[in-house]
Amino acid sequence: MHDSPTPAPPPVDDELDRLTRRRAIHSLQRTLGEDAGRAAWSAACLDAGVDADRPLPLDALARVASRLANDSGPASLVGSSLAIRVRTYQMLTQARRLERFLGGNHGS
Repeated sequence: MHDSPTPAPPPVDDELDRLTRRRAIHSLQRTLGEDAGRAAWSAACLDAGVDADRPLPLDALARVASRLANDSGPASLVGSSLAIRVRTYQMLTQARRLERFLGGNHGS
C-alpha cells in the first residue's frame, strides 16, 4: 500500500500505443510510490545518458528500460515490462509499415 496517491495514467489512444516518458514514470510510481518511482526514473536516465525531464525517442526509452531491468527489486520488473513494451511496439510498427509497403490491408 502506498502512502500518497499515484497520479492518474495518461489516456490510452490505441490498443498498444507508443510508450512515452510520462507512461514509463507512471508505471514506476504506481509500483514504487510517487517519490521512489521518480527517483528510480531519474537514476536510470542518468545511467542511460539521457535527460530525465525531456520526451525521449523509443531507442532512448529502451536504454532507460534496460537500466531499470538490471536494477534490483520491483524496479527491475517494471523495467523488463517497459523494455518488452518498447520492443513490441517497434515490431508492430515495422510490421504495419511493411504491410502498407506491400499493398495494404488484404482482406480487411
